Amino acid sequence: MQGWSEQLGGQVYVPETALNDPSLPIVRRAEQIVPPGSVNIATLHCVADCLTSAGMQQSAASQVADPYGATTRRYDDVAAVDVLVYQVGADGVLTHAGTPVVFSGNAESLAGSAWQGGFRTGRLVADLAPLECSPGSATYCANKAEALTVFYTWETGPNPWNEYAGARDARGNLVAFTPPLRVTWSVPDAPVYGDLRARDVVLQYPGFGDLHGIPGACVNPGRTRSPIASRRVRAGCHSSPSRWTRSSARSPKRAQAVGTW
Repeated sequence: MQGWSEQLGGQVYVPETALNDPSLPIVRRAEQIVPPGSVNIATLHCVADCLTSAGMQQSAASQVADPYGATTRRYDDVAAVDVLVYQVGADGVLTHAGTPVVFSGNAESLAGSAWQGGFRTGRLVADLAPLECSPGSATYCANKAEALTVFYTWETGPNPWNEYAGARDARGNLVAFTPPLRVTWSVPDAPVYGDLRARDVVLQYPGFGDLHGIPGACVNPGRTRSPIASRRVRAGCHSSPSRWTRSSARSPKRAQAVGTW
């Protein structure tokens, strides 16, 4: 079982064994963009959900064809000869059999299809050995990647979020940018903090005066700014005169420390 948590900053994965034993840990993964040239990897291996340029173009043409072809949900007992091998270029672009694994169509060609948000591969690994189904079997299981500390995925598509944009200095070297700062706010154990009391809240500062991750509530915009009843919250905070606001704005007359970092 897996999902995504903005507060935790990435995927949350619950192993099957943990469903039967609550004492086992839940795995949290952090996603990080890999700039071109930042890792010394020449090849990546794909067992399941592997993209090719031809597969993506076929999906765009029919809007129903699966871009992964025969590798769709191919999770168990894959022979070595059927594992796709990608080459990683100095520019960071993946190629397969000499062809870039890049979608060259426009957004209109994918509109209304399952792929309008772009394409993404399954788990890619630099070393295939840890994915061997059993020692000496010479077959590979994609689900074994869940136990790895590091794996890769490749994303491509016609949308801005599918692309990597970088800058080069006067010498032609890629400039390294600092990712958005992510910090944890340890909320004090005091009644004034309500539902946030004694909790850890993950905040993200992307720049330009923005601060993401502060929990909010549906409130009455009158003088008291009191929280709206739960039935109004379930209505999506659209019923007048309710409005959504950050929790930090609910007590404008109170000035005190907000916690430790």
